[in-house]
Amino acid sequence: MPWNAWRADHLGTHVILDGENLNGMILTGIDFSRASLRGASMHATNLMNADLRGADLTGANLAEADLIMAKLDGAILTGANLREADLLGANLAHAIYGAADLEGALHVPHSPGEICPTDRDGLLLATGHRTNLSGRPLAQLRSGAACAAGVWCRSIRDLGGP
Repeated sequence: MPWNAWRADHLGTHVILDGENLNGMILTGIDFSRASLRGASMHATNLMNADLRGADLTGANLAEADLIMAKLDGAILTGANLREADLLGANLAHAIYGAADLEGALHVPHSPGEICPTDRDGLLLATGHRTNLSGRPLAQLRSGAACAAGVWCRSIRDLGGP
């Protein structure tokens, strides 16, 4: 039985793939929604159109992974390695990640000048599918500087900073 058919028949089953080696696999369109993939290694894995909604990818290695059009709504990406991962068209709505977690990722969805506040723990909560953040205090931003996650910021004065 194909994986997605099995998932559809077992919606209540909690999938735990923590620390698994999925490097280089072709997992196009796979349903890993709400799965625990903490510390999993998915280097250069094809996850195009994958359903990763609500998945826990804490500390996962997604370097060079193909995440084109992936559904990452509500996913936890804290501490994940996304260097050179392709996020073209990916949905990061309500995804949780730190400022450095998207560093080096390709085609990170964003709108120029868009900023979202950090929470008390310094994590970022994306509020829309086209949100991308730097996570740095406004005082550290300079006019025209590229933020850590690739957003071009307006001047501090335009953002309400000093």
